[in-house]
Amino acid sequence: MSLGMFHYRLRPSKNIERKMMCESLSCLGRIEPIQNYRYIGFGSVEFVDFILFHERYGITELVNIESKEDAKTRVEFNQPYRIIKNKWGKSHEILPLLNWNKRTILWLDYTDYIDADKLSDITLAASQLTSGSVLIVTLK
Repeated sequence: MSLGMFHYRLRPSKNIERKMMCESLSCLGRIEPIQNYRYIGFGSVEFVDFILFHERYGITELVNIESKEDAKTRVEFNQPYRIIKNKWGKSHEILPLLNWNKRTILWLDYTDYIDADKLSDITLAASQLTSGSVLIVTLK
């Protein structure tokens, strides 16, 4: 997070968006207990989504993709749970390396505009996610 950005919990619309997203995922329980899913997202330095999904649904397989190597110390310090696995690199580098045989909630919450790398991420995820998984993409 750059110093010019506000914490997501202090941004009402972003906070509500996340809670609505979390609540809408409750229907996944009809497919499989949600705590059996894996969550992959961009935790940044606050891990807001990770805390929300872990506390609400008991998801324990949590994967954070973090592209800012210079934030490594801060990210690791702020990590709320030891069960979060940090993967360092850009999403288009990390996603192809992941195992896709588990139902997953994948939230590609980009902070900038669509480009070829993001389209590549979306294409890969759409072709690799297991049946019953969820792909969420948000852009600037």
